[in-house]
Amino acid sequence: MTKQNLYEFTSSYDNLSRLEGIVDEATRESGLSEDQKEALMLVASEAMTNAIKHGNKLDEEKKVTISWQITDGELRFSIQDEGEGFDADALPDPLNPENLLKDSGRGVFLMKTYCDDVQFELEGRKVILVFKIS
Repeated sequence: MTKQNLYEFTSSYDNLSRLEGIVDEATRESGLSEDQKEALMLVASEAMTNAIKHGNKLDEEKKVTISWQITDGELRFSIQDEGEGFDADALPDPLNPENLLKDSGRGVFLMKTYCDDVQFELEGRKVILVFKIS
């Protein structure tokens, strides 16, 4: 069984408040645990913030697209921007002592920590957060 939902927002921090309802819907439909739901909310917030700030550079003419689908025992939650993309492998290591006190730069690290898998597509404009359904 595959189920998918799709949402599109302008690149405004005001739209972050709408993420909780989407996460609630996706976790309810997929049957993720409460711990997985909290992890998804954390990493989806990071990904959406990155899409608005770094990807679309706060340009409200550009959209952030969120979609999720349940397939093959997984919830695949994706967030896509219309920016120039980035190389996730080229990001500085947030655990390096010179980066520990910086107030940003941990989003992708958190995604990789809390998700079962994280995939980047479209030159980094799309992140897919994968959670296995237990």
